[in-house]
Amino acid sequence: MNIFMIKYLLFLFLLPCVAQESNSERLLPENPSGISSPEAKKMNPLIAQVGRAVITEKEKEMKRNEKQRLANLEAKERAKEEARLARIEARKSRPAEPPVECEGYNGTQSYKIERGVTLGKIGAEVYGNSAYATLVSIFNKKPANKLFLGETLKTPSPYEIFTKLDGKAVYEKYPYAIRDCLSIHERFKKLTPTILAEKSAGKGYSDATKKELDQMIWELDQVKRDFFEKIEGINEYPTSATTQLHSAYTNLQSIRRGDLGTNNLRIQRVHIYLINGYSYALSWGRDGFVTPKSE
Repeated sequence: MNIFMIKYLLFLFLLPCVAQESNSERLLPENPSGISSPEAKKMNPLIAQVGRAVITEKEKEMKRNEKQRLANLEAKERAKEEARLARIEARKSRPAEPPVECEGYNGTQSYKIERGVTLGKIGAEVYGNSAYATLVSIFNKKPANKLFLGETLKTPSPYEIFTKLDGKAVYEKYPYAIRDCLSIHERFKKLTPTILAEKSAGKGYSDATKKELDQMIWELDQVKRDFFEKIEGINEYPTSATTQLHSAYTNLQSIRRGDLGTNNLRIQRVHIYLINGYSYALSWGRDGFVTPKSE
């Protein structure tokens, strides 16, 4: 028997022993800490107790944080409500008289119909904006297709209409709503050049412009609420007016976000919807606070 045969037989004899030793090592429990098994068993309850204490403390902290968050939220909502009530009180503390001024109004009290004249042309020439066609039409009870050569239409200022003429009835019932409708419109007229200039500059609105737009949006929302207040003797709400005012409200919100629309169309829309709003309110009050079916 040569040396190679002896080595081969020795390898076959030792192979099962090596495999058994390897398997026994894999079956031994891992104990990286170096602590013997009896000591590890003694420490397990202590480790579990510490773990539960840590978890309990975290739960308490989470509850404290949640309680604080709810308290902060409640305080924020309370402050918001107090600010809202303060704004309402401040609004009603101002004189209820609507603005006398009507920017663009040339003071003409009457307008004689000539060939080619339309209600829009009268609005543009007398009040400075063709959107006033609705006010001229409703105040004179004249549809656009019923204009006749030679007849004369009355063209008083919005202030006169609501304090001295046909709109006096609705103004007496809803003084703050009418005041703010006309006031918002006049302020928006004055603010329009600033809005366009700041928008074209590309730097966004100034803080003063943002504040004024926010105030107008808030006041317009209050106007809508005013018209839905329950008042004795009035059984029908001015839905035509409030629909127009809501459209003015949403367009003002878009302008506040910097969206003036194609060719700044939202600017004119605000004028149109505001004028339509108080014009329909005029019609509603003059007709006994009943919305005409034609509107």
